[in-house]
Amino acid sequence: MIQDKKQELLTIIMEECAEIQVECSKMIRFDSDSKKLETEVGDLLCLLDIMYNWNMLDWDEIEKQIPRKRKKLEKWSNLFKGETYE
Repeated sequence: MIQDKKQELLTIIMEECAEIQVECSKMIRFDSDSKKLETEVGDLLCLLDIMYNWNMLDWDEIEKQIPRKRKKLEKWSNLFKGETYE
């Protein structure tokens, strides 16, 4: 049983992340469009916004992580061959 609102929110976020995983898998397996994925990502963004409003997240700190992750992807994936990110 969920004990408090924070725990409930975190549980729902985990469930939404799993739904995004399922939709990504379906896009690979069935070459489906991204409409359902967009719905699931929207659901996740709603929950992240709730986290922000409850002072559990700081968008400025999150935005600082984007270049860090992009550089890792440039190094360790094939997503950006020939491109650089500043």
